[in-house]
Amino acid sequence: MQASTTVLPSGMEFSNDRGAEQGDVLGSIQSALALGEAREHHFASSNDSSVYAGACDEWYIDDGQAFVRPHLFDTWLRSVDAAFRTFGATRGEPGSDDIKSTCRLICPDSRRQEFSGWDTEYVQSTTKVLQGDDATTALGAPLVLVPTCTTLLPPASTRLLSFAKLL
Repeated sequence: MQASTTVLPSGMEFSNDRGAEQGDVLGSIQSALALGEAREHHFASSNDSSVYAGACDEWYIDDGQAFVRPHLFDTWLRSVDAAFRTFGATRGEPGSDDIKSTCRLICPDSRRQEFSGWDTEYVQSTTKVLQGDDATTALGAPLVLVPTCTTLLPPASTRLLSFAKLL
């Protein structure tokens, strides 16, 4: 991976080929540049475009949220991990208490059996797999509890399907 260059208003330049360390003054820009390069590598690393058509992710500095179709999650996660390794980042040591990522299956309780096996051995060793009704946060802010989502999800999906049929 090539180093990314940050040019400060003073004209001073810094070259980085890694993410930011905790507390770095230039942490936000270093992290964004490294993640941008890794995402480019991530998207170029698969010949299977369905992995990307079935996933949506967003990042703020080094915190990300992803929504991935269950049958694609293992492949998508392996690709992200490979991209992160290009600049020395990890989501924690597989199988250790240092795991930084969490995941959960979000769907109505009545459909959970349809997605049996989504949490493969790789997923379980590299993420903390949460139960669907466990409370969660994003960027430190609490999100709506899954039982509320489960109640709202079917009507919202029905409206989305109706809209999609109009297109």
